[in-house]
Amino acid sequence: MSGKWHLTPRASMEAKNDKEPGVLLDAYSAAMFTCNEVAWALLQRLEKGSSLDELTAHLASAFDVAEATAQHDIQAFLHHLRRMGFADVQS
Repeated sequence: MSGKWHLTPRASMEAKNDKEPGVLLDAYSAAMFTCNEVAWALLQRLEKGSSLDELTAHLASAFDVAEATAQHDIQAFLHHLRRMGFADVQS
């Protein structure tokens, strides 16, 4: 899907500190999800709105992975977030 992906109002991020990833909070159910560094980096980009290409370039560069691998993993992550109601795309 083309367009900018973004977090929905249901998703809230809470940082632990500047050096560690934080948690994703579900504003509707109060569920908490701990994040690894990769998930946190993507969520920070989604908070501002990012295209799949922008997310892919960032992840490939920041974590030294092939763009094809990064894009595959990001698509799976976005699909999961969307099913949970945490992310959506605007064309």
